[in-house]
Amino acid sequence: MPGPIRLGVAPIAWSNSDLPQLGGETTLETCLKESRKAGFSGTETGVKFPMDAKVLRPKLEANRLKLVSGWFSGELLKRSVAAEKDRMLAQMETFKALGAPVFAQGFHPANGPLVAELGQRYGIRMGLENHPHKTAQEVIDIVAPFAPWVGSANDTGCFATQGYDAVRATYELRDYLVHVHLKDITAPGGHETCALGDGVVDIPGVLKALKAIGYTGAVTIEHEPYDHDPTDACALSLKRVAAWWAEIEGAAE
Repeated sequence: MPGPIRLGVAPIAWSNSDLPQLGGETTLETCLKESRKAGFSGTETGVKFPMDAKVLRPKLEANRLKLVSGWFSGELLKRSVAAEKDRMLAQMETFKALGAPVFAQGFHPANGPLVAELGQRYGIRMGLENHPHKTAQEVIDIVAPFAPWVGSANDTGCFATQGYDAVRATYELRDYLVHVHLKDITAPGGHETCALGDGVVDIPGVLKALKAIGYTGAVTIEHEPYDHDPTDACALSLKRVAAWWAEIEGAAE
């Protein structure tokens, strides 16, 4: 995608961060290789990505990939608060070294002051991903007190799962948007993902909204099939996004 938007792919397509049994046997090297094969030049981090820039940088460079963003999987049920803070610090140091300006995660307001403090220190924003949230306003109510270092990671598929219009959400979140996960699902209320444009989410409408609000942050394509290789669907999604964006850019001239 041309312009200041940073486009990448979410590695959850090949290896699920929260359900390690899904794609658990898929290596990081396979994930990076398949991401590049699908046509991407950027990627998020996932559960198998080392949080050490000296280790991760050569792996990305070997596959001609840039780090766009990432996901932080909290593990407070398994670790102490101090250990979790160390993990987050390692991720922020890695992101700063590799030029990734944002990561997404679940978020509790009690952690807001710490996340905002670390974000300001490292120049990295955190986006709350709207998994259980039914409206954009629910997200705004949580992140607004900690803006601009805490904002919204707009998951278009998750809004559709909740029966909420992803285009409307994009406009409503304009002042808090720090990350976008482009995701399509096969039916409202469910969460079976598919190639962008094959489901019920108005992805071209979301892209038009991003253009209209002047969004310049990270955008990643997310697809999480549980029983087949996602490479072809991700490649098709990327091709469609490029075509839709070119049409939007052309209409704006």
